[in-house]
Amino acid sequence: MRSGASFALLAICVGLAPAPARAQWVEPPGRGWVTLALYHQDTRDHFDTSGDRRAFFADGHAVSTAAFLTGAVGLMHGVDAWAQLSFQRLRYDDGGMDRLATGPGDARLWLRAAPFRWLGSSFPFAIRGGVKLPVGDFRVVSDFIPLGDGQRDWELIAEAGHSFWPRSTYVSGWVGYRWREENRESLKDHGDELFYFVQAGTQAGRWGCRIALDG
Repeated sequence: MRSGASFALLAICVGLAPAPARAQWVEPPGRGWVTLALYHQDTRDHFDTSGDRRAFFADGHAVSTAAFLTGAVGLMHGVDAWAQLSFQRLRYDDGGMDRLATGPGDARLWLRAAPFRWLGSSFPFAIRGGVKLPVGDFRVVSDFIPLGDGQRDWELIAEAGHSFWPRSTYVSGWVGYRWREENRESLKDHGDELFYFVQAGTQAGRWGCRIALDG
C-alpha cells in the first residue's frame, strides 16, 4: 500500500509539472500548469538565533509532512495568476507531552505581469505581486502546534531569465521584498525581509536537473 501511494504521487508530479524553463515565463492566455510537491522532515535538532545547531529541549522530536499544490494560468497577454494551497501534518513530542496538528496551511496568491511584452519585446522579465493569507489554524497555547503564521504577508518580486534554445538549458531567478504584518494574537512582529532565488538547469525529455541558490 505504501509503495503504491508513493508511485501515484510521483506520477502526479511528473505528469502535471511544467518544464522548469517554462515555469519562469508568463503563461499565454488560457494555458497554465499545476504541480504537487511533498515535503517530509524528521529531526531532533534545531537552529537557534545565532545559527548554531542544538537539540530540542526535553528530548524533543519533530516530524513534519506537508503537501503544496501550486498552479498558474494565463489571464491575458503578458499577465498570469498563481495560487498555492497547502496541507500539513505536524507532530512534536517531548518528555512532557505529545502534540499533533493536521489541516490546511496558509494560502498564497500572486498576480504577475511582463511589461516588456506590451512593448513588443520578448525579453523574459516580469513583476509579481502577492499575498499570503492566514488560512492555517493559529492558537497561542502550549499544547497546540500552529498550522500557519497567523498574519498576512505582502510581497513584490522582480523576475528575469534566459533560455539557451535550441538547447534545453536555462537560467532564471528573482529578487523581492516581503512586508510582514504583525501577528496580533501572539503580539509578534516577524519583520520585513529581502529575499532572492537563482537557478540554472537543463532538461532531456521528461528528465532534468538543476542547481539553485535560495536566500
